Amino acid sequence: MHYLDYNEKQAHGTADFPLAYYYVDEHHPRYHMPFHWHKETELLRVVEGQLRLSLDDREYVVSAGELIYIGEGVIHGGEPENCIYECAVFDPKPLLMHTHAIRRYLYRIQRRQIQILMRFTQKQPEILTRAETLYGSLRKKAPDGK
Repeated sequence: MHYLDYNEKQAHGTADFPLAYYYVDEHHPRYHMPFHWHKETELLRVVEGQLRLSLDDREYVVSAGELIYIGEGVIHGGEPENCIYECAVFDPKPLLMHTHAIRRYLYRIQRRQIQILMRFTQKQPEILTRAETLYGSLRKKAPDGK
């Protein structure tokens, strides 16, 4: 596998709002998620059904209500099974540039010196609640409500 061949060059968000929201159902052109990577961080949440997801060399079956953290540069792709999922893709650097303590941790996360859970389930209800708040806000901002 040639790593650079999978680089997704699509811009996610704008300079003013460096975050993109995607609601993905069977009508979305990337419903069957091809393998790719990008420099941004991605939070993927399964709304309905299941998603068979590969993250670098790990495979997951992600069920409704679960959240996946996909770090910068991670090759990922997935195959939905009667699934609806939503993604928030963003570059965290501009969002955190004014907070020194957060910046220090962000740098270590990006360099993979600090490991973050890649999968959040009902065992982390506070994370899932925060994710639902994020996605609820993003759904309201989406041009077509999806």
